Amino acid sequence: MTDTIETAAGTADPEHVEAFVAAGDLRDPRWASRSSSEAYTRLILGLAATRSHELLLAGDGMARARALVAQSLGTESAAVLGLFEMALDPTGAAAATDTIERAVAWARARGLATLYAPVDLNTWFDYRFMLPPERAAADVPTRPWEPIHPPAYLELFRARGFTEVERYETTAILLPRTGAYTGASAVEQTRDAWRKAVDSGITFDRLTDPAALPPLLDELYPLCMEAFSDNLLFEPLPASVFRSLHVSGVASRDASATHWARDEQGRPVGFVFAFREEDAMVVKTIAVDPGLRGRRLSSALMHLVIRTAVGSGIHDFVSALVRRGNTSNFLAQAHLMPGVASWKHEYVLLGRQCRP
Repeated sequence: MTDTIETAAGTADPEHVEAFVAAGDLRDPRWASRSSSEAYTRLILGLAATRSHELLLAGDGMARARALVAQSLGTESAAVLGLFEMALDPTGAAAATDTIERAVAWARARGLATLYAPVDLNTWFDYRFMLPPERAAADVPTRPWEPIHPPAYLELFRARGFTEVERYETTAILLPRTGAYTGASAVEQTRDAWRKAVDSGITFDRLTDPAALPPLLDELYPLCMEAFSDNLLFEPLPASVFRSLHVSGVASRDASATHWARDEQGRPVGFVFAFREEDAMVVKTIAVDPGLRGRRLSSALMHLVIRTAVGSGIHDFVSALVRRGNTSNFLAQAHLMPGVASWKHEYVLLGRQCRP
């Protein structure tokens, strides 16, 4: 039995919405993440009110699976399936299968070509399934900002005809303090990109006061919206949500390795958002003005992050959730650094054709 809630017109039965929110605890507690929390679910549902969408609950007398299916506002012919949860037992698998097929039918009825999963509305929020880690990363704990799902979720979507659309990775390099390649080596390797940027008239600033982050984000907002506008399923966020996502992300972390760049007119043209997490420096965002791509501005920004980190005694670096093959992912080049240890977590975005 499937209970569907049509909410495009904002007329959903509040009791059904509450049942959908409560179904966030269907997953095994071992796989708990922010994507299954009540606060996160309510945030996504609030934003979903701006578009055609439907909430799906499936089960026999009680919820055993749930999903939000919605029209993408960034990719005209696409729908996205997110906030997916299922009970990890045969009844949960059956309910989840029904839920997925209902989502496909919803997209097909609206003439949408592709259903992407998992995507919580857009790529600013949780999306992608994590793949089983490679051997080097088998014992590396996942981090709060990583998309975490039980492996059964990925297996079920693949069984329902979803295939890989994009692959992403979180890469870490662990630089030794002595040897052929150290933190000092990484600083030197990237220095030339920074020097050329400075010589061309680019100036750089560093975040030294956490209180300066909110107004800075307001200024950087147009740059980030433009820099990521060609990404699959990209949607512009309200400036207030963009600000809150970054501010909350570093509420208890040191983000003083964050840097930004300006051109000769003082216009923001580059931004790297980085924060310390335990003994590692995490690079979460690199945005470069599309008109300056190919001029190694991302490498210049990474130089400043590495220089700041090494100067503070940090020699482990994590490049977070980058699309595979992205040339700005400096840390993915660990094979060029002799003697350097590394690990990698990989994730996939899936898609299924909806049109007959």
